[in-house]
Amino acid sequence: MATTKGLSLPTSCVCCMATILLAPVSAAEKPLLLYQPDTNVDETAALELDQRSIVASLAARDEEGLTEAKNIYMLGREEDDMSSAAGAMTLKSLSTLAQEEFLGVSSTYQDFVDYYGDNDYADQWISAAFGGAQTSMSNDVNIDFGKFDIEGRGAAVSWGVPLLNTWMYVVALLEKTVVNCRLTGDNSIPISLLDKAVALYTGSETRESDGNYGFFLYTLTQTEGYKFGTCKKDEMSPVNKKIFEKFGSVKSNLLDNECTILQTDVREIKELMTILLVQGVTRSIYELDIHDDFQETTQAMGAAFAAAVLPLLHACSEGYAVMVHNDLSPGKSTKGSYEVVKNALEQNYVRAGSSVCLGIKCEDVGGLVDYRGDGYLAGAEACNGVMPVKRDDNVFSSGSGGTSSGGSAHTSSSAPPAASTSNFSAPKSKGNTTYVVTIAVLSVICVAFCISFLVCMCKNRKKANKNEGDDNRVFAASTSTGNGNEDKESAEKEII
Repeated sequence: MATTKGLSLPTSCVCCMATILLAPVSAAEKPLLLYQPDTNVDETAALELDQRSIVASLAARDEEGLTEAKNIYMLGREEDDMSSAAGAMTLKSLSTLAQEEFLGVSSTYQDFVDYYGDNDYADQWISAAFGGAQTSMSNDVNIDFGKFDIEGRGAAVSWGVPLLNTWMYVVALLEKTVVNCRLTGDNSIPISLLDKAVALYTGSETRESDGNYGFFLYTLTQTEGYKFGTCKKDEMSPVNKKIFEKFGSVKSNLLDNECTILQTDVREIKELMTILLVQGVTRSIYELDIHDDFQETTQAMGAAFAAAVLPLLHACSEGYAVMVHNDLSPGKSTKGSYEVVKNALEQNYVRAGSSVCLGIKCEDVGGLVDYRGDGYLAGAEACNGVMPVKRDDNVFSSGSGGTSSGGSAHTSSSAPPAASTSNFSAPKSKGNTTYVVTIAVLSVICVAFCISFLVCMCKNRKKANKNEGDDNRVFAASTSTGNGNEDKESAEKEII
């Protein structure tokens, strides 16, 4: 249940963190893309392998796969000795242990608890999706996964784990570093928290592939950035660049004990991470409302993104949060309005007076690009007249399921992408489909007309030749006509 919002840190927690979180310092730690950790974060980054295994199990789309995925979510992978060890971190524990770690030290976690009414809201959401049941949040902001079959429930899990469990844990760890910076003179503990947050944001798959492949937040941000026209296919998105720059700034300010600047850095990272959530909600409702894509996988994707952004939107405006919740809940999202949801989000992009809302900008969000990649889909333009990044790549270059960067293809909405921007698939569009069909019909008509014209020309030519021969014969007969009966009979015979 929700408790106070005080940001005090008990002394026992400091001792606990010093024992559990502080890992041996090594200058040889493998970088996390643009960030160099000081501590060993292999176990934290390896949680992405659990997510990969969950997605793979759910791909079977049967009860056995669902059960296998649930066991991985709860206990970790069997082949991972670290996951099977007592007290090891799992994807489930990112939610169930959040109260112990973050209540009282993370204002964002408190906002989510206040909205849902429960400390383990993320695990409740995921567990309900696994079981095909209705959530039972204390504040009655519930959704019913009983409206989905196995495919829809699996999609909800695949999206929900990184968006609910992982997203919050990363933000809460960062906010915890601010509290530690103010309470302790030893910066080793907050730096270990920062390393852990960056590892969870990035993931081991992304770490090993230099950003070309993955299942966690870095990869999701890459994918949405490409689909919203803010970056090219094989480059780091501007949002990810800014986030990693801020990771570096947080570390520098921790070393210098600049706690006030550190707090600003952490707030801005949270705002940048919110862009992914807004893009996901926007893309989901566009597919549902404008493209009439009522697949359960699309509904599940919308429900997961909405669940992650609703507490943030609620902190800005309760009314707008209610609108988005109503339009993206299972069973209701097929009647949701793209215009209503888009407006509800955009009204809270920037700071209004002294109140801090989502704090994001139009140029960071972008708009849904069309199949050519040089413009926006109808009605999906970015606000403030922002245009998409000019691309020198072909959106069809990797086909419907290929990837040019070694990642596995992912073109459906059933699970988070398994590659960053190399697996982009062209958005579906009613207008584009109508255009292609029209061109095809006109082409057939044109060919048929040409064939008919040639046939008529040939027939006319044959008829003209025949008439010319007949005329010649008549002319020859007429010139041979004499005064005698003999000549007349001869001419008549010739004509006959």
